[in-house]
Amino acid sequence: MNDQEKLDRLKRLIAALECLRADDPAASIYRMLIPLLVARNPEVEIDDMAAELDLERSVVSRNLTLLAQYGNPKKPPKNLLKSEENPKHRRKRMFTLTKKGRTLIDNVLTILYSEDPVISEPTKKGENK
Repeated sequence: MNDQEKLDRLKRLIAALECLRADDPAASIYRMLIPLLVARNPEVEIDDMAAELDLERSVVSRNLTLLAQYGNPKKPPKNLLKSEENPKHRRKRMFTLTKKGRTLIDNVLTILYSEDPVISEPTKKGENK
């Protein structure tokens, strides 16, 4: 892979991260990774996410609260995930993508794997936009 190809891949990765952060510019990398984990493994449980991300369950739970349909009183929900009771373990919850969540993941994958040119170079200081 030559330097230009590496640069193009980095640009695509940055554009995909910007897409994941569009609704929440302050989102942590973990909050961006959770929908990707759910897309890869539908009906994943919180304990499995915590283990894969090497995070405390409470950290994953806090991020799920913001990403799921229920949200919390201080911040509106992102509605990217939905939570359902696990029929095998009634005290555990499974998470899947909502339609909005699936659209977000599709957009991220399109950015990463599109043959189209990547977003233009950032404007240099002092140049007109």
